[in-house]
This record gives sequence, C-alpha cells and structure tokens, in this order.
Amino acid sequence: MPNEVDFRDYLPEDESSVLVLVQRGMGGGPTGIRERGFWQWKHFQNPFGSSIAMVATHRDGKIIGLRTFMQWHFQAGTRLVRAVRAVDTVTDPDYRRYGIFSTLTHKTVERVKNNGIDLIFNTPNAMVLPGYLKLGWRLVSRIRPQIKILNYPRFISGITRSRARRQPSMLDPSGKFFREEPPSVEKIIELEKGITHLLQSRKQRRDDRLHTHLTLDYLRWRYTQHPFIKYRVAYQLEHDELPGCIIFRPYGRFGMKEIVLSELITAEDDRDMAASLIKKMVRYLKADYIVAYFPERSFERDVLRKNGFRDMPLQSINFTVNSLVDVPGFEPGRFDNWELSLGDLEIF
Repeated sequence: MPNEVDFRDYLPEDESSVLVLVQRGMGGGPTGIRERGFWQWKHFQNPFGSSIAMVATHRDGKIIGLRTFMQWHFQAGTRLVRAVRAVDTVTDPDYRRYGIFSTLTHKTVERVKNNGIDLIFNTPNAMVLPGYLKLGWRLVSRIRPQIKILNYPRFISGITRSRARRQPSMLDPSGKFFREEPPSVEKIIELEKGITHLLQSRKQRRDDRLHTHLTLDYLRWRYTQHPFIKYRVAYQLEHDELPGCIIFRPYGRFGMKEIVLSELITAEDDRDMAASLIKKMVRYLKADYIVAYFPERSFERDVLRKNGFRDMPLQSINFTVNSLVDVPGFEPGRFDNWELSLGDLEIF
C-alpha cells in the first residue's frame, strides 16, 4: 500500500472530494453535513491566515487522507507567537491501518515548520489522544471548565437522564434559551471605536502568559461570521466607551439548555463592572446552566468564582502542545504559561 499512496499540498480544486471524505470519515458534524460555507469560513477566511493542509492520494487519484492545521496567533507580553491548531484529520475507512495518518501528520508538521510556526496545539478527545502523544505532542493539562447552575431541578434531572440514555446535542436549536432576545455580536462590532479601545486596554493589562491575539477582525470572523452559530453579547456602554462585554451562545446538551460563555472582555480589572455583565447576561437567560473557562490566577476566574461558578465535576478538556522552536524563557509546555478562554478551546 505505501507505494500506492502519494502525499501533496491541498489544492482549491480538492474541496468537493475532501468534503465527501470528511463526511464519510468524521460524520456530519453539528449540522449533519459537512458543507462548503463552514469549510471556507474555518480554513480560508480566518484573519490569522489560510490553513496549512495536505492530502494523501491513491495512485488512481482518489483522495484518501487529509491533515489540516488552522492558523492562530497568540501573544505573550510583547511577543507574537505564530501557532497552528490541529483540526480536521481523516483517513478513508477503506485505507486505515496503513500509516496514512502518521505519515500525513509528519509531512504537514514539516510544512508548518517551514512556514515559521512556533507551536501546534489542539484539544484531542480521549480516543485520539494516544496517537498524538506518540507523534510528539505533549499533554499540557486536563482543563476543567467552570459551571454556574441556574435551574437545579432540571440540571439534576438532565444529569440523571444522561447516565441512563445519552441524548443528542444541538446547536442553537431555538429561542427558548432566552427570556428576551440578547443582541448579536454585530452590535458591539458596529461600535468600532469603542471595541477597538476595549481591545487595546485589555492588551495593555495582559501579563506574559500566552493568550489569543484579539483584534477587531478576529472578533468579527470568530463571532459574527460563523455559518450556523449565532453568538450573543451582553455589554456595558458609557457614552461612546465600551468598558466590557460578554460573548456567549446557546447549546443543548443531555436534553438541557446550556449557555457557553466564550469571552469576558474588560478594559479594566473592575470586578463590580464584570459582575454586572454576568448579571445582565443571566437576565436574558431561560437556561439550565452556564459553562465557562478562565485559568487560575486570572481576573476573569476570580470574577466567576465570586459570582457562583464552580469547577465542573468529572468533565475535562485535553489540551496538548507540540513546540516547534526552542526559545529561552518561552515554555508553552507548562500550563501556567497559558491564559485561555472557552472561546479558544471550543471545538472547531
């Protein structure tokens, strides 16, 4: 079989064949079908740059494997860290166990290195984690999100049902998550001067831990242009200033109404203002619980704790890193050097 397989860069004309392969090998995803709009948004409209991808082809020209790395930018103090996120990878079910996954990964990692990338990160599930560890990835942490329960009877009932019979998850299925419709994220993007000042103020108060390089273009792409998820916002507005906002979305899990708190962005470490943002968000909600994540020693984590959020029991996210450069004082393999939000960790 190895002599019958070639490896090459992904080409635009591969799109239709690759979407068929991904649909067959990975399933339909959250919408039931791997569609072009999401593929283009994810891999080619990303403001950090187009994804780096390679394919494996059989000698008859059929595409039988795919490996993609999605570009990402982090900051650590004044240092800009170029990263990629290991995302869509699939081998045609008829061609598995021939080493296509590992060969594709090795070749794409070399391509990534040649593009000046500093590190690779991802959040593999328990089933594929061992494969990544064998290929040189390091398990940096098992991240435990935080949760605030809003409806205890429904939450306990939902957990009980989930143990007996797992129910399907849903993306933004209805307006029943809200008492009244919250604004979409477009609302704060329209306040261009205010949001630009907010992001600049946030940047000035960040420490040297690695965090996503937030820009107006990033927020627009990430939270307003997603093809099938509608993110919402709760925000403060003082004259023309935007001192803070929370970005969130509804999700259905185990028959319960979940709210994912993706970002809490504030200009200052103002706990009273941040708490008022959380309360404003909660007033919109007709949900069972809120899930969020911010790291220890962060202002955001402290605000969540003081507003009723607790660590989620028995739930964790595997966070892995493959460092490609050796820079003194730069240690992405230590989790206390990271400052991530759930917006960074959500599955793409």
